[in-house]
Amino acid sequence: MIFFVVVFHYTSKKKVTDKLDKLFTLAVVIFILPTVILSPFQFQDLAIGDIPLTKLVVRLAFYSVILIFFRAWFRGFLRNSVELFKEPFLALLLVLALLSFGWSDTPGLTFRGSLAALIVAMLAAHIAKRYSWEELNYFIRWSLTITAILSLFAVVLLPSIGRLELSYWRGIFVGSKAMPIEMSLNILLWYWYILCHSKHRLISLGIIFLSVVLLSMGRAISSVFILLALLCLLTALRSIRLYKHRQAPLIILFFLIVGILGGSIITENAASIIVASGRNTNLTGRAEIWPQVLGYIAQRPWTGYGYAGFWQFWRGSDNPAASIFLPGYVPGHAHNGFLEILLQLGIPGLVFYLGAYLRAITSAFTHSMNSKLSEATLPLIVLLFLALTNNTETERQGLIGANFYWFYFVLMHIRLNIEARRSFKRNRLIENFST
Repeated sequence: MIFFVVVFHYTSKKKVTDKLDKLFTLAVVIFILPTVILSPFQFQDLAIGDIPLTKLVVRLAFYSVILIFFRAWFRGFLRNSVELFKEPFLALLLVLALLSFGWSDTPGLTFRGSLAALIVAMLAAHIAKRYSWEELNYFIRWSLTITAILSLFAVVLLPSIGRLELSYWRGIFVGSKAMPIEMSLNILLWYWYILCHSKHRLISLGIIFLSVVLLSMGRAISSVFILLALLCLLTALRSIRLYKHRQAPLIILFFLIVGILGGSIITENAASIIVASGRNTNLTGRAEIWPQVLGYIAQRPWTGYGYAGFWQFWRGSDNPAASIFLPGYVPGHAHNGFLEILLQLGIPGLVFYLGAYLRAITSAFTHSMNSKLSEATLPLIVLLFLALTNNTETERQGLIGANFYWFYFVLMHIRLNIEARRSFKRNRLIENFST
């Protein structure tokens, strides 16, 4: 309460300091993610059918308190949210999700869930509009680092929360895969920071070491493969930027050869590697889940089942996904973000998402190559990471929802659009001045 009183004091006098503003933004980036245990936001709860009314009322009351006490931070929120609708594919995707209650078996749940996805997207757009690439890089790196430190404390001091088994950790995250996935991204961002900056290298290496430990104890072999591939890519990108494109063809050829040789070695020894990691050759059940999921997609290919309208375990026998199960395990999502979109929003939803993603990744690559700032590579790292990770793993509601996949995607996309418009206006101004 003392903290809230102090914040209220500052906001009421409109003298919110830059440090307090950024501290709250950092808290939003950390705790908006439903993968974090005891997150105060948990927008994803809105997409669960059996949420008690009292819990929903308490949650809405909490949001209202946040809006009141931090109203200075939310200034311009609706205006900044308009950025979402300046990107056509992103706008179509959001509208489709909101309208999907019309063909969902649980329309109220679908509408609540799509509204939660919209709120998360609006928060991402607001943050993207307010901060530079350097600041966004800082927020993401340190939010992941703070969750890493808290995860280590949970493992050591609260093993009932932090550990699934003695040598199988989840940290402060819900589920078993969120920690290794987010630690992989943390390693990538701090590795790029070390490549581009000479300051604080010991601290950076210490954070990378902690993240590697947590990644290894999370037992996610797919995250390790994705991490290694992206580390090679980042090294190549750094070399290209360092030599100012003169040696780009040779560098790309070198890493292409290394990638082919590495891929061949992994392919030849895939079975041994998978078994040694404690997994089986059917991708730990995914190869059994995916054909069943594709069968349900074929039943509603154009509409899907509505946003959050498929995986509904609380409905018992009425659950559309009731027949999808493995011995000892009932899946809560498709374990593939792209299949998840098809389940919920059908082929149009996947087309809209891929359209938005291709525009974003193209812009990210161009921005990374043309900008002198090291932080300009941030969107390329994040977008590649999101796509690769979602081939074998995802969160509830997949790539579109109240989760970090959706939040990071919208954050990167909106900021790229803002930078592109500024660059266009700047070039037009230069052309007009020269003529």
